[in-house]
Amino acid sequence: MSKELVFNIRNIFDATSSEGALQQNSAKKYYIAPYQRGYKWAASLPNDAVCVLMKDLFDASENPNSEYYLQFITTKRSKQDDFFVLEVIDGQQRLTTLTILLSVLVYLKGDNENAISNNLLSYEVRPRVSDFFQKHIYQKIDTLISDTWENFISQDPTNNEQDIYYLYNATNKIHEMLVGAFSDDKDKIAEFEKYLLENVKIILNNIDQDIDCEEIFSNLNDNKVELTSSELIKGLILTNSARELPNAERKITYKEIIELRAIMGRQWDEISHWANRKEIKTFFFPNSKNILDELLLLLALENGFEKTNDISNKNVVFNYFQSQIKKGTKTAKGLFDNLKELKSVLNEWFNDTSIYNSLGFVFFCRQSKKTIRDFLLFIKKDKSELKDELNKIISNILDFDIDDLQFNKTNAEIHSLLLAISVFGDETRFDFTAFNTQTSWSLEHIFPQTPDKLADELGLKDIGLLKSLCENNLGNFEKAKEKLQEYEETISIEIVYNSLSEKMNKSKCTLSDDEKTILYHLMKTEKLHSIGNMALLTSSDNSSNRNGMFDKKRHNIVKRISGGSFVPKHTYDVFSKLLSEKMSPDLTVWTTTDIDAHFEWLNKKINEIRNVK
Repeated sequence: MSKELVFNIRNIFDATSSEGALQQNSAKKYYIAPYQRGYKWAASLPNDAVCVLMKDLFDASENPNSEYYLQFITTKRSKQDDFFVLEVIDGQQRLTTLTILLSVLVYLKGDNENAISNNLLSYEVRPRVSDFFQKHIYQKIDTLISDTWENFISQDPTNNEQDIYYLYNATNKIHEMLVGAFSDDKDKIAEFEKYLLENVKIILNNIDQDIDCEEIFSNLNDNKVELTSSELIKGLILTNSARELPNAERKITYKEIIELRAIMGRQWDEISHWANRKEIKTFFFPNSKNILDELLLLLALENGFEKTNDISNKNVVFNYFQSQIKKGTKTAKGLFDNLKELKSVLNEWFNDTSIYNSLGFVFFCRQSKKTIRDFLLFIKKDKSELKDELNKIISNILDFDIDDLQFNKTNAEIHSLLLAISVFGDETRFDFTAFNTQTSWSLEHIFPQTPDKLADELGLKDIGLLKSLCENNLGNFEKAKEKLQEYEETISIEIVYNSLSEKMNKSKCTLSDDEKTILYHLMKTEKLHSIGNMALLTSSDNSSNRNGMFDKKRHNIVKRISGGSFVPKHTYDVFSKLLSEKMSPDLTVWTTTDIDAHFEWLNKKINEIRNVK
């Protein structure tokens, strides 16, 4: 029978079960050796170890289907007197606290039964501590709860020891917190006990019998922080890899185990450092809080794991790897080799400009919902196959008629086109790190889409453009009247129209709010909403432009770039009028001629990109 690595609390203490840690290692109990320090977990303040553990267990038990992992416990099978024990090298404080907790739970339930943890901790080198456990923790725990420390030691002054003081306080704090959480509701206490026994788990690392336990203990620290999923998987893979034999002829030595773990630990840290680089995580894992957890999920998916909708179990990936190793479907070393290969391939894709640009476009254009998970099939394939697949996806994304693009109707397509122009406009590497670290991206109207909010004073060039965008060039009220009927009751439209027409024949003018309203509703908005009047900007940069005219926006964009904003090359070029010779050379105004020239240039450029793809 192969030994388990992960045990729930029931199987940590159940000495009668073949699934228990003790029986699987042919041991009778846990042994606390002389080199171990005494019990030192404080229990007075909210951040003391006993209080933190209890609060974490309470929080975890609120979801009865969840699992809670404590830190690793390191043991070694050794012989004491006439029987074998598991000598506790690291984890004494946790085992002791759990023993107290299980005894208090039995007491509160009032079942007159022994706790499953009774008589399984051996403090033989500390006679007073062993006696305390036998008389009080295992048998009459109520003698601790119903008395004060002063009264307790007055009855037996030999109990006035530091270890026993901490054990006494831990017992009373655990009782106090359980009563505070569940009062005298025995059903809820039983439910909590069931959760503790079945769903709280420990990774038991049982080391080689030839190892000097005291030397190892001197290098270990008792870490009470809950392990993340990636830390659990790291321990699972490194621990099991060290157990696996290099060949069938001999047993791996402890020195080889230490060397292997050190090498693998450094390699693991290198992978973690790579995955957490800003440019890597914003490209491959933009929505992940724990980047290494996401990378390990990719590894699981690549190895046949099917992600379920149940996200309540945060250890589902760890459980999958554990089951694969236990069944022999995968080896720990094989999984680690797969992880190194996965990292290497992703890094190769990242450094290949063609793949990087294509993947980035597919990841971040609004028409696509694809993530790196959708490309795991290509990890073990030639890069040419990945490029072919990306080209197909991009061709499908860009399969639209540019003449049909209109703001508020086809925004996703407009975003895709403008992003494609910037990404694939030449063979340079697009900066997706800067692109994706911006809060959000919006479509910017080069000529403002809401000229009813224009600045009060307009110059000659602004007036000329506005007139060119208006029906009848503001020359015939009768033809414009039909569009303005809705303002008949609120505005004297003929008077306002005539005033507007007169002002728009001057070299500069100041418009009233009513005149701006009339002007906006006479404009050919389909021209303003066409792709020829669009560019990509971050939402913050867009907002900073407000409804300014072209010259004001152009200067503001240059200022924003100087301040560190990321502006796509196409956006900069269009506001600099660098795209087409047909654009007017005047950088102070954006005309209908410029809109048409921009549209023509975009149409030609996107067709070139489509042909390449």
